[in-house]
Amino acid sequence: MKVKSLFLNPLISHSIWGALIGYFLFHPITMIIYDFINYLHGNAYFHFWSDVIEAFKLHMLPMAILYTFVGGILGFLYGNYARVLFEKNENLRKNSQQLREQILTVEKQATLGIMAGSIGHEIKNILAAIMGYSQLMQLKEDTSQKLKSELEKILEATAKLDKLAQALLNLGRPRNAQFGEINVCEVVELTTATLLDCGILKRVKVKKEYSDCDLTIKADPFLFEQAIRNIEINAAQAMDYNGVLHISIEKELNAQFINIKIKDTGPGVPEEHLSRIFDPFFTTKPEGIGNGLGLNIVQEIIKDLDGTIEARNSKEGSAEFVIRLPYILHTVSSH
Repeated sequence: MKVKSLFLNPLISHSIWGALIGYFLFHPITMIIYDFINYLHGNAYFHFWSDVIEAFKLHMLPMAILYTFVGGILGFLYGNYARVLFEKNENLRKNSQQLREQILTVEKQATLGIMAGSIGHEIKNILAAIMGYSQLMQLKEDTSQKLKSELEKILEATAKLDKLAQALLNLGRPRNAQFGEINVCEVVELTTATLLDCGILKRVKVKKEYSDCDLTIKADPFLFEQAIRNIEINAAQAMDYNGVLHISIEKELNAQFINIKIKDTGPGVPEEHLSRIFDPFFTTKPEGIGNGLGLNIVQEIIKDLDGTIEARNSKEGSAEFVIRLPYILHTVSSH
């Protein structure tokens, strides 16, 4: 296989062809032309085949080596030219393929933005009715305190859903995030508790390890919650909703960064897919389960926070996501 690939190299193959042509073609042709010119001047007897045979005799070896060397050099130069052309064509082909993929991705995102906007608009209309009727029931005098409390929970849930519908409306548009100081542990706790309440983590054992629960970052709480939620849902799906979810939050030593690690006990991510796991529309899930946008959205949210996110496989083989974010350092002033 190595020998075959060696001869496919244009520099080597053209050099060999050039040397062979120089030895078997140009060397005897030169002999024939030389004798023919002498024959025209009456200095020698011309015979075609005799000249051909003479060219390959031992005493003509220096001349044969010279033509072989010149042919090899010319072949090498032509081979280099062919290699440059081949590489240019290959680069053009790759660039063309990448451009087609980028255009396809943009078209998909544009279509998704239109669809998401329509869906978000309809959801907001329905939510407006739910919130309106809930508020009216709260204002009624005969509404019990217990019912008012339940209605308040409905209003809180619909308010979150209204934010999600607004995010759908804003999909494809510049995001107008509401940045403020948020406690990382509190948001992670709230997100995990919500997934436990709605049953997604019902059969999943959650293990937490927080080295410091007084860490704050500057972020949009809704978007940060969305990022954590997406990763935890992915982890639950990877474990078929039955396994152990490890969540750890720790502060880096001698650095103003925190690491949020979310690890599952699933089969992990195939090595060949790790480099593409955050690409839009790329998914390893069966058709109909995922659209390949969840982790891409997570990456965009983390980037907006001046942070990084990495997907890797742990020593046990399961998937682990590591989010690295700058935290706000609060100093205590002395008087």
